[in-house]
Amino acid sequence: MIVKQHIGRLNILGIISLVILSFGCQEEFSVITEPDKTAVFSTSDTIVGLILKMTMKDGSFDDIIDNCSEISINFPYEIQIRNETFTISSQDDLEQLALNYDQFKNTIIIKFPVTVTFKDYSETVLNNRGELQIIQNQCNRNKEDDNIECIDFIYPFNINLYNIQYQKPEFVSVGGDKELHGLLKNRNDILFEIDYPIFAELYDGTVLKLENNLELEREIMNVVGICGGDELELNDDDQH
Repeated sequence: MIVKQHIGRLNILGIISLVILSFGCQEEFSVITEPDKTAVFSTSDTIVGLILKMTMKDGSFDDIIDNCSEISINFPYEIQIRNETFTISSQDDLEQLALNYDQFKNTIIIKFPVTVTFKDYSETVLNNRGELQIIQNQCNRNKEDDNIECIDFIYPFNINLYNIQYQKPEFVSVGGDKELHGLLKNRNDILFEIDYPIFAELYDGTVLKLENNLELEREIMNVVGICGGDELELNDDDQH
C-alpha cells in the first residue's frame, strides 16, 4: 500500500508538471504568433507617427514672449517691460500679459538665461538673445506645423509593453502627453498594446470612445489639418 501511494503521488506530480509545461509553451507560442494589428503595434506602424504628432508639446502658448511655436520657456522666468521687471510663473501671468499685448509687444525683453522645452520635450538653456534668434529663424523657415491639436487623449489609460529582445512584459499607466510621447519615441525593440477602450476629446468638446487601433487611427486622420498650430493656447496640460 505504501508503494502504491508513493507511485500515485508521483503520477499526480507528473500530471501537474505536464500542465505547467503545456501552459508555458502556450504562453511562448502566443508571443511569437503574428500580432493582431487592432491591438498591438510597433514604432514602425503608422499609428505611432500619428500619436507622436498628437502628443507633441505645443509651444505656441507663449509666442507673445518667444515668438516661436517650436519652443516654450520653462516657468519661472523674468521679462522686462519699459524698465520694469515682471516674473512669469504661470499661465495666469501670460494671460494677464496677453490682455495688454498690443501695447507691450515691442518692449518685451527676456532676461537670460532661460530654459526652453522643444516639441519632443527635450530641453536646453539659452544664454542670450542671439541663441534664441537662431531657434526663431529655424522656426520661421519651417512654416509647416506638424502638431495634431484637434484631438486629445483623456488620461490616464494603460499600455502593455513587450520587449522583443529580452521577452520581458511590462505594464504602464500613462498619465499625460509627455509621458506617452517619451514612451513611444525611439523604442524599436518594443511591442505596444493599448488597453482599450480609451477616450479622446475633439476640438469641439465631443468625447470619443475608442475600441481599437483602427478606430484611433481613423479619428486622428479625420482631424488632421483642421486645427492650426499657431493659435494661442493657454490650457496645455504639460506646461512647466
